[in-house]
Amino acid sequence: PRWLRLLQLDRCCSHEASPSLQPQMVFQKLALFCTMAIMTLCHGEQCGPKSLEHCNDEEKVHIQVLMTSSLGSLARQLEHMEEARKQVEEDYAAKLKDAPAEKHADLLLEKGSRLHAVAGSYEILKSVVEDKKGQEL
Repeated sequence: PRWLRLLQLDRCCSHEASPSLQPQMVFQKLALFCTMAIMTLCHGEQCGPKSLEHCNDEEKVHIQVLMTSSLGSLARQLEHMEEARKQVEEDYAAKLKDAPAEKHADLLLEKGSRLHAVAGSYEILKSVVEDKKGQEL
């Protein structure tokens, strides 16, 4: 899940930080974990073609439009989104490595916003692609 990836700070962060900053980093990770866990609980089940009852009206329309597209086209879109997400992950891994520990929480939040900006409907697109693949079998 996305929230779990946010918790995984760059490997260098925890063992290179000074001992006085390590408790602060643990607290920041815990705060981020709790925030993301609460968001998951609040949102409940994931919206998708097989669980439209968990979608808002905008998401339902988006799914209907995606379902009319070919699997090949959707798979290419998904691949492009995954590449964009990977680039953001790499960019922020470098930023986290170079940033002081007290900036990590802000960078992680910024990273989450950036991931949403480049691939906001990623989960919906992924669920539609998986559904269409299942229909082909």
